[in-house]
Amino acid sequence: MRAAIERDNEKTLESLLAAGEDPNCVNGPSQWSATQYAAAQKEGKCLDVLIRYGADVNQRNKNDGTALMTALAEKNDRNLRRLLEAGAKQRGIASNDATALSMAGFQGSVECARILLEFGADPMELDGEGRTALHAAAGSPSGGSTEVLRLLLAHLPNREAVDVQNSTGRTPLEAAVVVGNADAVEVLIAAGANVAGEGSIAFSFAALKNDVRVLNVLLAAGADPNAHTASLQTPLHLAAREGASDALAVLLKAGAKPNAQDDTGDTPLHEAAESRRPSFGKEAVIECVKLLLKHGADRTIKNKDGQTPLDVAYWLDVEMLLKDDGEA
Repeated sequence: MRAAIERDNEKTLESLLAAGEDPNCVNGPSQWSATQYAAAQKEGKCLDVLIRYGADVNQRNKNDGTALMTALAEKNDRNLRRLLEAGAKQRGIASNDATALSMAGFQGSVECARILLEFGADPMELDGEGRTALHAAAGSPSGGSTEVLRLLLAHLPNREAVDVQNSTGRTPLEAAVVVGNADAVEVLIAAGANVAGEGSIAFSFAALKNDVRVLNVLLAAGADPNAHTASLQTPLHLAAREGASDALAVLLKAGAKPNAQDDTGDTPLHEAAESRRPSFGKEAVIECVKLLLKHGADRTIKNKDGQTPLDVAYWLDVEMLLKDDGEA
């Protein structure tokens, strides 16, 4: 029967079913159901036959996947609609208790998302990973995810819902920043996403990742370059620590304070000086030190341990810069 389905030969399949074959039989190492194999076929002719013969469209394979998951993975909107019409469930379509809408959002499957919404999908529902479809679309690098995001935003209950939080308190805006999806950041801001307060977390992510495009988008929307975390660390602290020199330059130009101190008394210059394993390398840290000194960073400021940036300097090159005038 599997061979007939994989060729999408509906006549052979119907003959087998009429002769008593089980429409819910399973096959293969993952124990895929007949409907799963049928959902993977472009025209879905065998899928129609199986549904007509009473196949269970919610049957799970060994990995808890369903036919609806298969149709989504193939971005087959025709088979997706047919399964929904036959009663396929939109939740729990995979082992992680995924929702169909979150999967469509992450894949950038616009037409599939449209169909799911037509059949009652809720863009605010949390999936098994604690995220909404908004988070999935915003946090995806897939082509088309931004279009899905626009579609989902049009189906929100109110404007404030754009800042819905996942199970860890992260907003869709933050999810977009983490993966560097600047297009999604722009779409979310246009829809009213908050770039202040909680949005400062998104700003910090962008600084850490040295993502200049996202930083500029956030700044243009009114984000505060001196916003700080609970430990009083500003985006400038974070950029300096990781050697994110491009981001650091953008922040300084936007008015970030080079001598801001966190709750340990460290300034961005302390962070750069003591950085041992910066994400962007030693040379980038040296560039950060030069930029900070050029923009007025005070090398004499002491932290709560009584240490200046020179006292905590890890690299000899940085030590020499701090001893001189930033020109080494």
